[in-house]
Amino acid sequence: MLGFLQIGVSGLASASVGIFDSHTMMPVALILAATSWIGFAILLVGKRRIHGLRYVEEKGADPLPH
Repeated sequence: MLGFLQIGVSGLASASVGIFDSHTMMPVALILAATSWIGFAILLVGKRRIHGLRYVEEKGADPLPH
């Protein structure tokens, strides 16, 4: 599933760089910055959601290492 998302996002990023039709590196830098900020936002939302999870352990069971 993650590979599918990576391929999809990279295809969209590549197409958006081509749309600019520029001969400078500015479109590449803009797309790189935009995807980095989107990834950072996903990280922050994910950390917030994971922090709210509660784990239940069985009595007498050894905790599993992560």
